[in-house]
Amino acid sequence: MQLQAVGERKYYEEQAGRSPGCSGAGLVRAIVMGIGAVFGAINTMYAIVSARTREIGTLRALASRAARSSRPF
Repeated sequence: MQLQAVGERKYYEEQAGRSPGCSGAGLVRAIVMGIGAVFGAINTMYAIVSARTREIGTLRALASRAARSSRPF
């Protein structure tokens, strides 16, 4: 068994050169996860608004403008 001392920078450069396809797959995964996160946030906001429909309606009925009633949300 032969061992060879290699500097850290050179070692990581060699490791990065061995798998060029991984960066593309990682980018695709990141994009899919980002889209999933956006849909998750939209779903959460939709659930909050639908759960508070009655409160929002009451605030709009009491407020003179719609901008005041939507400010807390």
